[in-house]
Amino acid sequence: MKLILGLIWSLILKYQIKSSGRGLSTKKAMLQWINVLIGMYKIENFSTDWNDGRALCGLNDRLKPGVCPNHYTLNSSEGLANCRLAMDLAELHFSIPKLLTPEDFNSPEVDELSVMTYLSYFFRPWNDQVLLWIQKTIPQNNIKILTTDWNSGIN
Repeated sequence: MKLILGLIWSLILKYQIKSSGRGLSTKKAMLQWINVLIGMYKIENFSTDWNDGRALCGLNDRLKPGVCPNHYTLNSSEGLANCRLAMDLAELHFSIPKLLTPEDFNSPEVDELSVMTYLSYFFRPWNDQVLLWIQKTIPQNNIKILTTDWNSGIN
């Protein structure tokens, strides 16, 4: 079973969670990305920093403002309810599947790699936001694909 899970994680790491290519580990790159988006939560790990659900609610709200505007004031002692809310919002607004249960997310023993995998699904809505911003900023360049429309060097 561990061998199969290790293989699955390797595939996810390669295709779902790509390294920055700048000498950063995937974990460090993801932590930097998360802290750029929701720096007010000072995320340092992919386990206990997510247990109270507030950071996850904040991530939802950052990607779609107004989805969880009260994430700052959520009660940290109601972590399970906060995790449930955040995961429901992610599924509803971004079609992010519940790879973990709210109980898993709320547990201090949550598997770090599982949390990283779940959070990697938030890359898509973030990339979509960046693409929309670029299209509004430089509409004349007709950018449609964030990863390849820069290859010519012109854009």
